Amino acid sequence: MGTDNLFKKRREDRKKRNFAFKSPKANSFLIVTEGERTEPLYFKGIKEIIQLKIGGAVEVIELPTIDIHGEGCSTGTLIERTDEIVKKANIMYQNVWVVFDKDDFEDFNQAIKSGMEKGYKVAWSNQSFEYWIYLHFNYSDAALHRHEWNKKLDEIFDQNKLKDGKYKKITRIYISC
Repeated sequence: MGTDNLFKKRREDRKKRNFAFKSPKANSFLIVTEGERTEPLYFKGIKEIIQLKIGGAVEVIELPTIDIHGEGCSTGTLIERTDEIVKKANIMYQNVWVVFDKDDFEDFNQAIKSGMEKGYKVAWSNQSFEYWIYLHFNYSDAALHRHEWNKKLDEIFDQNKLKDGKYKKITRIYISC
């Protein structure tokens, strides 16, 4: 007699469950970065340019979905955070990118392996993201410390009269497209 009530209660609980359906979203990107500021601002600048270029066209079928998250954590933890973001997302992303600096984290190689095993695309810069930005202007294979890249970017920004002549963690460093 008591078990009948238990089964009815369980049946009612099952009816209340919400099953979220995630639809695959073609042309969608999730970019999760180690840095909380520089990398997200960089990719948001690219997103802005893409939306300006594509958004004004008459034959646009669908704008790409580009979501950017700056997490500010170590490489291994970044893979875990990416898992959480993907799990909580309302859509299934077609392209998931994880971006981080080489830094001195011991789990660097394991993070790359783990991310790739999960189907994520992995990108990293040696030694800092500022080096990546520097490569937009000049080729270099110099082994400089991260602070030296900021100085080099200051010189480039000054020479090219970008912003106020100083490199800052700004949204759009791109020369007019």
